[in-house]
Amino acid sequence: MYTAGEEEIEAIARVIRSGALFRYGKDSECDRFEARYAQHLGVEHFALAASGTYGLAAGLIGLGIGPGDEVLVPAHTYMATATAVLSVGAIPVIVDIDESLTIDPIALRDAIGPRTRAVIPVHMWGAACNMNAIMDIAAKRGLLVLEDVCQGIGGGYEGRKLGSIGHAGAYSFNYFKNMTSGEGGGIATSDPKVAERARCAIDPCHFYWQGRSDSIKTLRRHRRACFRTDGGDAQRPTRPAGRHHRGDAGREEDGAGRYPPP
Repeated sequence: MYTAGEEEIEAIARVIRSGALFRYGKDSECDRFEARYAQHLGVEHFALAASGTYGLAAGLIGLGIGPGDEVLVPAHTYMATATAVLSVGAIPVIVDIDESLTIDPIALRDAIGPRTRAVIPVHMWGAACNMNAIMDIAAKRGLLVLEDVCQGIGGGYEGRKLGSIGHAGAYSFNYFKNMTSGEGGGIATSDPKVAERARCAIDPCHFYWQGRSDSIKTLRRHRRACFRTDGGDAQRPTRPAGRHHRGDAGREEDGAGRYPPP
């Protein structure tokens, strides 16, 4: 296991001596890590969370996933992949794996239904998923991709860091992971609106200290509108005409403000 030496002890002592123990503020160690880790991953934004599980949930919220949405998850993973989906009110749909021990792209394609909104490919035991195939299917079927990198920190896929390929990536810094802070996690993305919503999910007070745009308010209206139904189609959620989010990529709405199944 990991050994905490004098370098780690001094780093902690330096923060305590400074008296700057608050998460926000000038020269915050959290801000410093987030900026450096985002640069390392090759993404625009990284937000620290309490755990990898919380990072997954924040990522789903950031992507606009919520009640009634279905999310594809692999049959071989840690339970947090599915429980994070449940925690935002969405429905995990279990998909078979292939010989790589990661989600099977063919099974993924076949599992897509009218309410499927996203997929969580898990880089299980450090084995990278077939991200080229997954991203190709996601682009064709209008799905969001949240990479679960909790067991794959430090790994890469064809020259890119794991977690930087999909629309967002979740990480764990648990004691038993490749890089640890004892406990912790985070979410990475290059979409500023996804990052803003994820930060709000991690810490509602983030905007008190850091400010905010209108993306949270817009998403809240969007979620309310999604679950108003009309008399002609009581089972299909409706969306206000002209209101889009990342999950509607490549899909044309009809005159009633609805989207056909993928």
